[in-house]
Amino acid sequence: MPEKYDSVKTSDGRAWIKPSCLPELCKVDAVVFDCDGVLVDARRSYDATITEVAERILRENIGINSPRKNFTPNLIRQLRRTGGFNNDWDSTYALILFSIMALPKSEAHRLAHESLPNGSKESLRISPREIRTVVDEFCSTTTDLSIGCEAVNSYLHTAQLSRDSASVIATVQEQLGYPGSPPNSFLSTLFDEIYHGPKLFQRMYGVQAHHYKGRGFIENERLLIRRKDLETLSKLLGGRRLALVTGRPYLATKHVLRDMMKYFNREASFFIGDLDVHPKLAPQLTQFRKPSGRSLIHTQRNLSSEMLLYVGDSAEDARMAEDAKRLKVRVLFAGIYGTGIGHEEQSKFFRDRGADLILPTVRQVPIILRAAKNEKR
Repeated sequence: MPEKYDSVKTSDGRAWIKPSCLPELCKVDAVVFDCDGVLVDARRSYDATITEVAERILRENIGINSPRKNFTPNLIRQLRRTGGFNNDWDSTYALILFSIMALPKSEAHRLAHESLPNGSKESLRISPREIRTVVDEFCSTTTDLSIGCEAVNSYLHTAQLSRDSASVIATVQEQLGYPGSPPNSFLSTLFDEIYHGPKLFQRMYGVQAHHYKGRGFIENERLLIRRKDLETLSKLLGGRRLALVTGRPYLATKHVLRDMMKYFNREASFFIGDLDVHPKLAPQLTQFRKPSGRSLIHTQRNLSSEMLLYVGDSAEDARMAEDAKRLKVRVLFAGIYGTGIGHEEQSKFFRDRGADLILPTVRQVPIILRAAKNEKR
């Protein structure tokens, strides 16, 4: 039977702790954080960019009228819940292609015989219910080992597509040029121009933005961690024993955390998004992408840690901690459930997954750790 949790009331909401992890919690000597949904509220940045890019490509490049309300946060969360969509380029790719799958056969036929990539002569509409049906089917059939774009392509390969739908999807895949990184892929380039904004995009990739000239959606983000929380943790652990393992590139992480980056040990951190900014690094570093636990090995070694605490908010974070344990890393996983939508559903997901701790916000991490260490004394 699954282990029962002790329930603790906190100022931010209820927390759950496995009694069996308390002896190890006392020994934690370093804390590693995911960024989005943990340190940073990215709902109005990353989630909004997914919606903006999917809606824009469908409308302007294909001729499908799919209002952004079709791409609800619930759909995005559903994809992430599979554990294979840490990369939001993948989520955008999935929603675009699943929207084409959701077209009625008559409209897919009409679209297949019009002049893509310049769009349809007459706007086509998709039912939000039909998009949800495709996403539900995909999420119910994808395995825990499937990753983003690969999982989508595998699903398309086995799906019972009409000849017209398959033709349109093949044309759109060629348009998108995905998988691929900026500036070579249209999808990832448009995404990063909108998310980062033209100036930060040029700093990262060394080329000017061509598709978007407005304010980067990254500017909509707000911090979920306070300076005093990081100071408390640093004092509690004894020095710079905090690290980051995030899908963001380093420059984007620094842009939002600003001077709070000083609390994190850069050598022990891993900025997985840098693999996309610098593709030449990918062959030797792809093995560190989430949900691989190898990035936590990197952190453990650089901090000479005997017991890590990894704090994340997604299925992929949980899978990464599980994989790190399989690789003999001594690590506890804390799942954050209270910074997105569907709090009850998210906390239940982490309990069902067997997370060591389940916390409402990252602000509870120093409080829980201090209480555990004081109790030991």
